[in-house]
Amino acid sequence: LPTETVPEGLAAMIAYNPDGTEKENIDAMKAAAGRVTTMSVTYAVRDTKVGRFRIAKGQFLGLVENTIACVANSAEACMQQLSRGMVDAAFVTLIYGGNVTEEQANKVAEHIGSKTSGACEISVMPGGQPIYDYLVWVEQA
Repeated sequence: LPTETVPEGLAAMIAYNPDGTEKENIDAMKAAAGRVTTMSVTYAVRDTKVGRFRIAKGQFLGLVENTIACVANSAEACMQQLSRGMVDAAFVTLIYGGNVTEEQANKVAEHIGSKTSGACEISVMPGGQPIYDYLVWVEQA
């Protein structure tokens, strides 16, 4: 089942039912992947201009579906800006990278929780990934 991002692939895998038929599983897995919005935070390795963004080496980029949505001077500031797109989320999974402490990730999760409905479930997981400080899986109800 082709997906575009790691979170889409994970959502599809979770939807798999070993007792289901091939068609049932394909339909369920496609539906699960389709409910996912992928967000991530990484850093610029050089000065550049992309669209309306002037980006300095070392700044952080907030991506939504692999498109730059914001630029900030810290990963946490990027996540604060990205959290505006999580207002109606049912589930948010925050996978933090090797450059982020558990404490930092929990603070980001707390901020996300303040921006979402009270019914949103937020999970924080260490990923240890080197380039992306945060990989975020946002699932709509």
